[in-house]
Amino acid sequence: MDARLPLLRINERSLRSFDLCPSDNNEAISFINGWDDLHIELFEKEQWGILAPFFSSKTEEKDGVRHYKFSSRERLPFQLVDDQTGMNANRTTKTSDTVNSMSSEASEVIEPMKGAHGRVWRVKIDKAHHDLPSYRAKLFRSNRNVFNNEVLILKKLNKFNCSHLVKLILTMEVCVNPNESKFFLVFPLADCNLTQFWNTNFPHPKGANTAAYARWVAQQCYGLADALGKLHDTRQHQVEGPQKEADGSQGGSSDPSYGIHGDIKPDNLLWYRNWVDSASQAPQDIWGSLGVIQLADFGITRLHHTDTKSNVDKIRGTKTYAPPEVEWAVSGFSRSFDIWSLGCVFLELVCWLVQGGSGTKNPVEAFHQRRYLQGKNISLQNTKQDTFYTLEKKQHETRSVPRVNPAVVEVWFARAHCFVANTSLPD
Repeated sequence: MDARLPLLRINERSLRSFDLCPSDNNEAISFINGWDDLHIELFEKEQWGILAPFFSSKTEEKDGVRHYKFSSRERLPFQLVDDQTGMNANRTTKTSDTVNSMSSEASEVIEPMKGAHGRVWRVKIDKAHHDLPSYRAKLFRSNRNVFNNEVLILKKLNKFNCSHLVKLILTMEVCVNPNESKFFLVFPLADCNLTQFWNTNFPHPKGANTAAYARWVAQQCYGLADALGKLHDTRQHQVEGPQKEADGSQGGSSDPSYGIHGDIKPDNLLWYRNWVDSASQAPQDIWGSLGVIQLADFGITRLHHTDTKSNVDKIRGTKTYAPPEVEWAVSGFSRSFDIWSLGCVFLELVCWLVQGGSGTKNPVEAFHQRRYLQGKNISLQNTKQDTFYTLEKKQHETRSVPRVNPAVVEVWFARAHCFVANTSLPD
């Protein structure tokens, strides 16, 4: 009988308020005939406590990502974990309790990270219910289209098995009620994002300004640029001839394969101290204790065809790292939008590298302040703004013209260049 659980309610066909039947047919079971209504109801309710699912990375799905569907009565073996203490912040029961606690009660216990279209919670899965490392779960808003779009993109990126692209492990759909579902994406648990990494790794340890640190930064910059290139053209995985997509179709002109991230910033770059390779399940030691940085959060990313890859109507990313064309956007955005944004992050990363070992102030935060003080937008009555460009209009010009923020020039030429010349970084 255990194999036939859960037993489900069926319509009243006796003197009792309801009967129970196995999930594989609608025939009422007979062993409860002598039970009263109270015991039948207790059994129906408590059976879910021994039916918690087992999450596995092994799947026969062509795209390598398993999708789980749960009812609101099922119980998930999840524990919310406090990012600061690592202790259990809340123990959940029913699936509906898990969903509700993540969307409301959890906000009173821990401060969840925010994604483009959802929030991120640090979740520990009971070790008896998975064959995975620790994972974080991303609670999506109840919008199937948004969820499906990001899953489509992440599945395409998973094919690269790239160490600098966040890896989607599995997805979940929880039916809260007949008219509402909640959607979850499950990823490997990151130690922090790049902003938090800069804040917690300042100042550098003794001897940090060495060729080893410079080599690591160069590796991360190269890897992230390569990862972005894969997003910009997801057909790159077809190295040895055309491959079929997950839906069985042949990659062709009708297949949208050109992506634009649209919101590259330090908060959307995740840092893993010990990245786990999906093939060997063993910690990589390529980057030593410095770990690896991964591109993440594809909530506003869109895939486009060849003839539309440079015509994205609107980008809703963070303006600090956006290029000057966001001020006009008369002809849409191209993939160069992301290249500008990533270049801005690279400049901050280099700033952290070469200036982080001296002084008592976080160099990245100081860079933010200098950009704000020297940045101005003529179209907004010279309002100061933290961007890598300024908008100015001289007397002989009919329209405002974007120029590199003077603070960027100052940091790169007056500070970073001189600092590198007096350290061992060039080695």
